[in-house]
Amino acid sequence: LAPIPRACVYASALSLYFISDDYAHLFTLRLTLFETMAELAKEGQDTMFLRPAGFFTLFLGHRIWGHEPFGYHLTNLLLHLISVIGVYFLCRNLGLDKETSAISSLIFSILSIQREAVVWIASRFDLMATCLIIWVIVLYLKFRRTGRRAPYILALLLSFIAMLTKENAFMAPLLLLSLEYFAMPKREVRSAVLPLLGFTVLAAATFGYRWVALGGIGGYADRNGNSAAYNL
Repeated sequence: LAPIPRACVYASALSLYFISDDYAHLFTLRLTLFETMAELAKEGQDTMFLRPAGFFTLFLGHRIWGHEPFGYHLTNLLLHLISVIGVYFLCRNLGLDKETSAISSLIFSILSIQREAVVWIASRFDLMATCLIIWVIVLYLKFRRTGRRAPYILALLLSFIAMLTKENAFMAPLLLLSLEYFAMPKREVRSAVLPLLGFTVLAAATFGYRWVALGGIGGYADRNGNSAAYNL
């Protein structure tokens, strides 16, 4: 039932219109699908960001909804609700009981800090990356509990897609390591070395691909034209 209060809270957002960066994305979505996606995967967005997976969902939405904002808002809301469900299963895989897991997912669902990410269409990248990483953790924990390879392979695939959606997904290996050390019922970090190494190698390889595509670390530029990622 945890997603229901969240859906009620965000129901009014379904009637909102486009705003700010939404228009820039709509302009891109008018272009040819395959040629534009190939360019986004090869050179990124204005040599600043490499987010082809996120743009692909927007392209699909544009083919269905066109210039009707309702569909984009609905997709954002559904992604958030899937994340809420994911938090429940994440807690359950950490050994928490049903009540604690349900309360945790409910608290996550109504955090006001998330409202911009859910309501703003241009924040699809944040929503999608978050949703994917939550389920990456769920699948990883299931692999650690059962030893089955299928959840691990699927977790790697979702992690790769997440990294091609938003840059914060590159933190997945560190997040999994933190879970292994601080949150797992039994600290068996040694047995997690190889699984974590797989995520680390994948993140390094994907970051290398991103570096080549963007010709550097990318991101916004400062007043001198240099990447702001190097500034503190």
